[in-house]
Amino acid sequence: MAVGRSYTAKLSVRPKLGLFAALHAKRRFSIYLYLLNTTMSADDRYHLTPELVDLPLISLQSFIARSLKADADKCYNEGKFQEAADLYKRASKKDSPPGICLLNRSAALLKLQKWTEAIDDASEFIVQMSAKEKAGQKLSRLEQTQRSKALWRRAAAHVQLEHEQEALEDLEAMDRGLASDHAAPAVQLVQVVRARLARLAEERMRKRELRPGPMRT
Repeated sequence: MAVGRSYTAKLSVRPKLGLFAALHAKRRFSIYLYLLNTTMSADDRYHLTPELVDLPLISLQSFIARSLKADADKCYNEGKFQEAADLYKRASKKDSPPGICLLNRSAALLKLQKWTEAIDDASEFIVQMSAKEKAGQKLSRLEQTQRSKALWRRAAAHVQLEHEQEALEDLEAMDRGLASDHAAPAVQLVQVVRARLARLAEERMRKRELRPGPMRT
């Protein structure tokens, strides 16, 4: 990569080579330098190697997304949840659609107790799955499992924010047979949420009973 950086410095003092001209001339290393100097952000350049320039630019972006996701997965497994969340976010901007990165980021955000952000990411993933179904595409078993995981994570965040009704709706919507890792915790959480809702209903009833009635003349 040091060689690439030195050549990038030289390119900066002369007109940049056009991508299509370089393709036509089959000058692969020039394309590599072009990508380093233009389309890649500074943070993403270390993922690029000269061998990758045979890929179309869209495939190259997808490769970078997978590479960033792998780094994020490693950080998550090492307990570096903030780094993982940041890497998942960067990967989601490279991938299309960004679904799985958002789903994984929601897990990291739960670990960081960033409840609202976790809800947002899980919700966006659920919306993407719903859009596929509305377009007539059948979700794979993996995608159904992932949607159930997203519902579980969103429900867990709602509980922390005391959004009991929203949490209950998500817990009842998830397929516990698919998200087997979350099946037992989901059953327990449903019981907790229902108990909270019952307690809130009792408190509201008690307040109405204690409220003074209209004055009589």
